[in-house]
Amino acid sequence: MVNGQSSKKSPFKLYRTVPINYIQKPMQLKRVKKMLQKLFHSSFDLVFRPVGDQFLVAYLYPVIDMDRMERTVLTPLKEHMQEKESLIQSQNKNQKEQTSTALEAPHINNETQKNQLTNIGYFDQVFTSGVIVYQKKWKNICSEMIKGSVVVFQQQGAEAAVLRLPNFEHRAITEPDSEKQVRGPREGFIEDIGVNMSLLRKKMRSPSLVFEQQTIGNLTETRVVLAYAKGICDPEILQELRDRLSMINIQGVLESGYLEAFIVDHPWTPFPQTENTEKPDKAIAEIMEGRIAILVDGSPNVILVPVVYGQFMQASEDYYENFWYGSALRILRALTFFIALFLPGIYVAITSMHQEMLPTSFALKLAGAREGVPFPAIAEAFFMEIAFEFLREAGIRLPAQIGQAVSIVGALIIGQAAVEAGIVSPVLVVVVALSGIASFVIPSYRLAIAFRLIRFAILLSSGILGLIGITFVALLFLIHLSSMHSFGVPYFEPVAPFKKSHLQDWFYRANWQTKAKKPFNIAINKMRNKVTSETVPFSKKGNYPH
Repeated sequence: MVNGQSSKKSPFKLYRTVPINYIQKPMQLKRVKKMLQKLFHSSFDLVFRPVGDQFLVAYLYPVIDMDRMERTVLTPLKEHMQEKESLIQSQNKNQKEQTSTALEAPHINNETQKNQLTNIGYFDQVFTSGVIVYQKKWKNICSEMIKGSVVVFQQQGAEAAVLRLPNFEHRAITEPDSEKQVRGPREGFIEDIGVNMSLLRKKMRSPSLVFEQQTIGNLTETRVVLAYAKGICDPEILQELRDRLSMINIQGVLESGYLEAFIVDHPWTPFPQTENTEKPDKAIAEIMEGRIAILVDGSPNVILVPVVYGQFMQASEDYYENFWYGSALRILRALTFFIALFLPGIYVAITSMHQEMLPTSFALKLAGAREGVPFPAIAEAFFMEIAFEFLREAGIRLPAQIGQAVSIVGALIIGQAAVEAGIVSPVLVVVVALSGIASFVIPSYRLAIAFRLIRFAILLSSGILGLIGITFVALLFLIHLSSMHSFGVPYFEPVAPFKKSHLQDWFYRANWQTKAKKPFNIAINKMRNKVTSETVPFSKKGNYPH
C-alpha cells in the first residue's frame, strides 16, 4: 500500500531543483530528450515528435487529445517551419542579385531571425489557439505532462512552452445511488473535479462562491479544492482547515476518505465528524449555511465541515416538501434512532433480568416463545445480529440484482430455519428485523454504521447489568457527544449547549417564512439571504458568537 504516511524523501526530488534555463546553460534537444527519458524511467507512453531540427514536442499519449494536438501543435509548427525555410530561400536568392553594400541587410535579418528563436513568448506567434504557459523547471514540466499537457522545446530556447490538451474520460452525470430521493435534483458529483466545480457554480451563481486549490500526495499529487461562501464562512474555521490540510504528508490520495483521518478533531470516536455528499444541491445548501466543501479529484464524495450531530438525521428532501411533512419525517427518524439502537438491548434486558416489568399475559407469551431455546437471550441476540450483518454486507458487495435476492431470501430462509431448529425465538427475529430496518431509515450511512457498532456494546451491557447497563452506556455516549467539537463548533449543539432558538432546524423543520436565522454557530452572520464581509470573532474555547 502507498497510502500511509511517509517520512522518506520523494522520488521526484530529481527534477525539483533542476531548472530548464537555456540562457545560463544552453541545452540541446538531444539532452532534453535524455533528461525526460530519465525522469519518466523510459516509460513506453512517453512520446517525442521532432519538428525539423529546431523543435521537439513531448507528451504522454494516453492523457492528451491526439486530434487537438495534431491541429493545434504539430500542424502550426510544421507550417511555421515551412514559412521560415521559404523565407530563407527567398532571401538567399535575392542575395545574389544585390550589390555588396546591400548584402549586409540580409545578414542582419538572418541574425535577428536567429535571435528571435530564443526570445521569451516566441511561441505566442506560432500557436494562435489555446493557452500557452512557459515553464523552466523539470518538476513543473513533468507535472504538466502528467496532467495532460503537450510540451514544446526549442533549440537553444529560454523556456519550454506548455499547451494543456487533456483527454481524461469521465462518466456521465447521474443520480447518486447512495442518496435517493423522491423530489429534488437528480444531478450527482462524478470523479472529475472540474465537472464538480462547474456543478457548484451552476447552483450558486454568485462571485461569493470561492474556490481554493491545494495539492496533496507525494506520488499522486491529487488536487484538493476548498469551496466556501465569502462573507458567510467563518475565516477562523477556514484558516484552521487550511492549516490541517497543509500538515498532511501522505504518499497518495485516491479518495476523499484519505483526508478525513487527518482533519478530524477526535480520531478515535465511532461517530462521523465530517459529512459526505454526492449531491450538488446539498453541498451548496451547506455552503450557504457557512460550511466548507472539500472536493478531491477522483472522488464523487464531497466532504463538508464543520458538522453537528443533527445534520446526519436530515435529508435534502426535508426542505423540498411542506414543513409539516419534513417535521414528521424528522420525528420518525428520531423514533427509528431509538429502535435501531436500543430495541435488541431492551429485549435482552427484559427477558433476562426484568420479566416483572411486563404484563403477565405478555410475559407468559414471551416465555412460551423462548421455550426450547438452548441459549440465553444475549447469545441468541448476538447470533442474529451477526447473521443480519452478514446479509447486509453481502447485499452491498454483490451485484445489484444478486444482492437484493441474497439479502431478502437469505433473511427469510435463515430466520425461518433458525426458529424451526429452536436456536432462536420468533420474537427475537422480529426484534432484530425491526432494528435492522430502522437503521436503514437514518439518512447518513456513516451514522448508521456507528449505531450498528454501539448496538453491540448496548447488547453486552444489557446482558450483564440489564436496563442499568443500557442506561450506563447511553449516558457514556451522551457525555461523549456533548464533549466533542468539530473545528471549534460543539458537535451536539443545540442540545449541548442548549439553544432553544436553534431547535427550529434540528428536531423539527420550521416554516420557511419564520425560519429567518441560520442554525448553529457556523456562519459569521446569522441572517438568511444576506452576505456580509464583516467577521465575528470565533473562539474554540467556547466563546462562539450568539
